[in-house]
Amino acid sequence: MKHISKEHISFVFDPALPPAEKIASGEIVQFDTKDCYDEQIDTDGKDFTFLDMTRNNPVTGPLYVEDAAPGDVLKVEILAIEPEDTGVMCVRKRLVVYQVEGCHCRRFPIIDGVISFDNYAKIPVKPMIGVIGTCPETTQHTQSL
Repeated sequence: MKHISKEHISFVFDPALPPAEKIASGEIVQFDTKDCYDEQIDTDGKDFTFLDMTRNNPVTGPLYVEDAAPGDVLKVEILAIEPEDTGVMCVRKRLVVYQVEGCHCRRFPIIDGVISFDNYAKIPVKPMIGVIGTCPETTQHTQSL
């Protein structure tokens, strides 16, 4: 099995980026990923205005699939998503998550597949894939995520 660590991230799909790893069709790859804020929420209650929003949605990779060509259909099977032990979220005024004043970010422990939300609500974790995609053939179509 190949492995790509979360040190190999990008914020664009750009064919000029060198591959973090190359695989043959059918090989299994493990990706370590960062959260959607690029791990900027290092303390509970961090002020949202201090986040660099150009660092949203980092993508781990790129992964080069040998023998894949433009126009091919790629089949990707997600075998498992294993969250770390802390989740993050940001709240802003007028969002209906809960009553807040101002903008700030939160960190919540994840224990046995359950998020402890402010010690009174327990929310089951439902992992999601996040950002995944194929790179355009030329940089002409490269877009920020």
